Amino acid sequence: MRALCTAWRGIPRHGLRRARWQLGSTFSTEAAALDAYSQVVTNVVDTVGPAVVAVKHRDGKGQGSGFVFSSDGYIVTNDHVLGDAGSEIVVSLTDDTVLQAELVGRDPPTDIGIVRIPSRGRSLPSVELGDSAKLRVGQLVVAIGNPLGYANSVSAGVVSALGRSLRSQSGRLIDNIIQTDTAINPGNSGGPLVDSHGRAVGVNTAIISGTQGLAFAVPSNTLSFVVSQLMQFGRVKRGYFGIVGGSRAMHRQLQQQHGLMPTAVQVAALDPDGPAQRAGIQPGDLLVAADGQPVGSMDDLYRVLSQRPPQSPLKVTVIVEEDRKLLHGATANQPRLVPTARPSEGAGVDDVPPGFKETEKVGWYYNAAEKIWWVTSTRKFLWLDEETGEHKELHEGLSLPYTFAGGAASISEEGASGGAPKTVVIPDLHRVATALKTELAHLDRPSAMLGAFENETAARTFHEKLVKRLGAYRGRWLDHQLVSALEATLQEVLAGGASGTAVSVVLVVGARAWAVATEGAAFHLQVRKAPAPGTSSPTVTTGSAPAKAKFLLLKEAEALYAAASVGPATRSLDEDFEKLLAPQLSKRWARTGSIALLRARRTRGVAKPMAVACARLLPEEAEGPTAPEAPAKRLKTGSTSPIFTAGTGGTGSGKADQVRLRQILLRVKPGAGPPVMDPIRRSQVKRTQEEAEAEMLEILLKLEADGMKSFQKVCREVSQCPSALKGGDLAGDMGWLDRVKGVGIQQDKAKQGVRPQVPAAVLKAAFELQVGEVHDLVSTEIGVHLLQRTA
Repeated sequence: MRALCTAWRGIPRHGLRRARWQLGSTFSTEAAALDAYSQVVTNVVDTVGPAVVAVKHRDGKGQGSGFVFSSDGYIVTNDHVLGDAGSEIVVSLTDDTVLQAELVGRDPPTDIGIVRIPSRGRSLPSVELGDSAKLRVGQLVVAIGNPLGYANSVSAGVVSALGRSLRSQSGRLIDNIIQTDTAINPGNSGGPLVDSHGRAVGVNTAIISGTQGLAFAVPSNTLSFVVSQLMQFGRVKRGYFGIVGGSRAMHRQLQQQHGLMPTAVQVAALDPDGPAQRAGIQPGDLLVAADGQPVGSMDDLYRVLSQRPPQSPLKVTVIVEEDRKLLHGATANQPRLVPTARPSEGAGVDDVPPGFKETEKVGWYYNAAEKIWWVTSTRKFLWLDEETGEHKELHEGLSLPYTFAGGAASISEEGASGGAPKTVVIPDLHRVATALKTELAHLDRPSAMLGAFENETAARTFHEKLVKRLGAYRGRWLDHQLVSALEATLQEVLAGGASGTAVSVVLVVGARAWAVATEGAAFHLQVRKAPAPGTSSPTVTTGSAPAKAKFLLLKEAEALYAAASVGPATRSLDEDFEKLLAPQLSKRWARTGSIALLRARRTRGVAKPMAVACARLLPEEAEGPTAPEAPAKRLKTGSTSPIFTAGTGGTGSGKADQVRLRQILLRVKPGAGPPVMDPIRRSQVKRTQEEAEAEMLEILLKLEADGMKSFQKVCREVSQCPSALKGGDLAGDMGWLDRVKGVGIQQDKAKQGVRPQVPAAVLKAAFELQVGEVHDLVSTEIGVHLLQRTA
């Protein structure tokens, strides 16, 4: 103490003041830093806390945590928290509400489970999923859960390590595990691990007993994949190989000769109906590589299989009598073989694909046309992410068995001749990408978009900007990334001269759908059971401006019904959808439904401009065939005229190359110009497009009421098509339409000529119909067409 006082006496007064100031400044800086740290944690808790729930067994034998990730009641937790309770799971919300939970799906290999609680007509607080690939060691993270039954407990820490592997209770290894030093205790399992922005980057899953500061979480990117699989299929579809095996040490000479790992998987037994058995693999064979990656244990094989998309070929390398051979390709998730080309004589397994040229980097080859690399050591295709400067694995999108059908309509202000909002319905974004010289092969099919826009510029540019944004990232798009892309495109369009414009857009990729709307616009997303849409109460997600993007995922045997609307009365979209749009969408009459909705609003006194676009996404097995099989049939009309049995039954493809239609046509005057003359009835055509659509809607409803029996009678009375006044079965007949030539064929073969080409929209519609089926209303430059296929 005396020495300390002596030291202080040795400091000049001005130096003492400076020392005191520096000490106070240090305390002030540290206090500010602690305040900022505390503010981050409290903000995270305020944002995420209401969405964290307690997951309990009804019998009281177990409990854990979970969090709501979708506002309609979907909750993620750990699979081991669910245990064997099955349907005996209850969830406690932060307001002490206790609800029975329904099991959606579970995946023991990743320790992830999904349950659902009833939302009871309200939007539940939810947690946004972050991108765990962007985590850095040392980054601040917060864990929220219910340790030891203490609700909404919070602990903060840092990311200690990334890329760990952890064995789940099922025995499988979970890769890319996040290690943190947050305080995790029994009961925290299933709770979110969130970043400083309140986004869930992981699911707390395990601790190591007897240690402190060692906690582990399943990364959010793994969670996104598992959740999408569980919500769609109730399980995760992984590759199936059909062997029982174990690790066996490899002779050093074999390791050096073939560049193998110290161990390989020795086949002990095979599934009699599995891919390995059918490929000729036998007990005792050594599996040394799968998909070009070295395999030294069953964990390595499981890891490769889990990375393969369902129904994709898998190449394996085995040693049989010390000979390294490529045996077969197995299809993931199906116990059957897919033929694969064997290497040519003298060729190695690292042959470079055609179109790739050697680069300065050893083992790297580049395809300038596709802008991708091939790496021989991993046998993977890579692309360059210009935003991060990293080479990433190229993702191959899946082609899912769904069909998309959409349509739209718009009307201008009452009494005005123009100024109607714009609509966009794009059933295939891949075709748009081709036109824009952009690649979208990494996106699942179908990829579609529908939108309603108050501004023409926004309608013209939105899909182009969206496609370019989707094409810029060629990896696997996670749900939160697609939400961000949709919202960023909207902001870019609004900032580019369309500020204040009402916009509503629905994006469909595979079995997933997103929607976003601005002020003055609305959307409606609805999931229905397929193939009978109206037989059960639908699960509905709706939104109106100002709305954040909403997300829906279809499960097996489910269909998506969607609509986007701008203009007045957007708040009534939910009610109008159920009464007016859904019944027409169930018949694939999207445009008819859109016209019906707008006419109903006009009848209610809405005079302002309006627009609506709607669509249906349906499983192919529920859709049924879209074209008749050969030979071609004809509609029973009571006529024995040979002209209705002429034509062709196809060229062996199973689809007719020629079809026959009849139509009712209501002509319209061109734009704002003067009336035109109807060449059939010799009268002026004064009706506008809007008036023709309204009139045709009434005609269609009446025809539908009598089962289309009066089609020809109505045609003779009102239609303005060239054959409207013909007698008998020929009223409205368009003759045979040829798929290839796109023209109407003359029936009199002595006359070597063809009729004028029919409108492209009519020709396209013709080959979408089955015999006897009536198409959705078709609008062309001539007018509005009602089409029925007769043969």
